[in-house]
Amino acid sequence: MLENTDRPGLDEQYIMATNASDLTVDPDRTGPADHLIAAGLVGNRMGSILIHLVGEWAAADKPPKLGEQEIVAIAEQLPRLNGKGKLDMKRARAQAIAGRARALRECYLTLTSRGAALAIMGEWAIRRDVDPDLLSPTLYRYLAPACPVCDGLGNMKLPDAPALCKQCPACNGSGVYAVALGGDRVMSWLKACAGKAKAQRGNLMYGRAEVTPMADRLRGEIEPEQSIKVAEAIAAVARESMDNVYKPRKIGP
Repeated sequence: MLENTDRPGLDEQYIMATNASDLTVDPDRTGPADHLIAAGLVGNRMGSILIHLVGEWAAADKPPKLGEQEIVAIAEQLPRLNGKGKLDMKRARAQAIAGRARALRECYLTLTSRGAALAIMGEWAIRRDVDPDLLSPTLYRYLAPACPVCDGLGNMKLPDAPALCKQCPACNGSGVYAVALGGDRVMSWLKACAGKAKAQRGNLMYGRAEVTPMADRLRGEIEPEQSIKVAEAIAAVARESMDNVYKPRKIGP
């Protein structure tokens, strides 16, 4: 009998570490505490916050998807389609999807790290001249990218059907819910920050990088002071450039 040797990825191991009860540091093996320590040493601020936010979202008490019986109960409360009492199942499914989507957004608003993430995103938006109204919806789509209509499948699935049917009209078969107009720039930045943080965390976990002291990370690299000769040469070039700009030009023959 073959054994499944697949190990959880770096993100999955961090999420499990956030829910671990034993955070003892063992020098002979890698444990949950090592993942938490590596996440705290990541230099990318936004990437570090996203690590915590993804873990919170995974552990959040999200509403389950309604089953067929619950949808039928909703349809029984709606007006019938004809005189024979046919249930409006299409409208009932739409209401079930909309209700679950609202509940997921309310769950997103309760995340502890959401405020810290939006604060950093606000600073970035000011420097990049990005509409701040795009930040929170894009952050939510980063955490929950799956289309709420087809559950990320790309095609609709009929009840008790063994296979998928027609293409999802909400996501056009992509399985991913589209972000608001202009939110692609924010989403690309979030993914870049998460990728950099994951790479830094992996380098720290597997000994491919040394930990930079906090004082050096805050201060940054110290450039050597310029010599007097270099400073004089730079000043001379600047004066010559300014003289050429303000030199009166001869007009006409």
